[in-house]
Amino acid sequence: MINQLTQTFTLTPAQQAAVNALMPFTRDTWESYAAHDIRDLIGVQLRNFQNGKCCFCGLLYDETGRGEIEHIAPKKARPNEYPEFSFSPQNLAMACQLCNSSTMKGQYNSIDIHNANYGNCTFKIVHPYLHNHALHYRWNHGLLRVVITGITNEAKESIRLFKLAEEHRTTARAKQKNQERLVTLYNLPQNTIDRIKRALTFRN
Repeated sequence: MINQLTQTFTLTPAQQAAVNALMPFTRDTWESYAAHDIRDLIGVQLRNFQNGKCCFCGLLYDETGRGEIEHIAPKKARPNEYPEFSFSPQNLAMACQLCNSSTMKGQYNSIDIHNANYGNCTFKIVHPYLHNHALHYRWNHGLLRVVITGITNEAKESIRLFKLAEEHRTTARAKQKNQERLVTLYNLPQNTIDRIKRALTFRN
């Protein structure tokens, strides 16, 4: 239900040169006017790759709020912030508004052991790109509830941080899974899918 991301955004040589021109990155570089076009380009690619699902909870954005570009290692969260990773492909993913809120991920320091090479950092949570989610989460699928269990410490921390085991998450996953089964079984047209989404949309 929460799947490892396998595609990161890519930049052309000219776009990468534009990013390099912004270096050294500070905690405010990402929001700068000079980064506007690159931010938009990254957002378009991530939305396409993730099919409207949050990288942390796996639910569709219309279940939990709009999708937002998330810095997995925070760019701005003193005293633990990592602006050097602001444009690192494996540090950027789409998260729902709920998971990225101040009551959940927000400015949480997800890095356990920092390394100048992003791929050599270790993380406190299940990383959307770097971890095989099947080795971290166990699922119990039911018609009305899809229950998540953490196998590893990273998974247990993700479940705690993103409240993945709470009832509203559990029932929302079941609704989404049932919807996906219907779409697959009946090869439903998009307008019918949209009506089903509206009918099954989770509400707090």
